[in-house]
Amino acid sequence: MNLHSEENRREFFRRAARWSLLTASVIGIGGLVGREGRACATAPACRACGRFQGCDLPQAQRSRLAEEGR
Repeated sequence: MNLHSEENRREFFRRAARWSLLTASVIGIGGLVGREGRACATAPACRACGRFQGCDLPQAQRSRLAEEGR
C-alpha cells in the first residue's frame, strides 16, 4: 500500500467512528427527550418512586390525592 491509500483508510475509519458516535448520541438524546410526558416506568409503585412528590403524571396525582384523603 502506498501512503495515499493508507491515509484514505485512516480517514475513513475516523469518519466512520465520528458518525457512529454522532448517530448514537442523537438516538440516545431522542430517546430521553421522547420519554418526557409519557407514562411512568414505576406506575404500580408510585409511592415508592423517588420523584413521587414532584411528579405531575396523572397516576402520581391520583395517588397523592388518595393519600391525602386517608
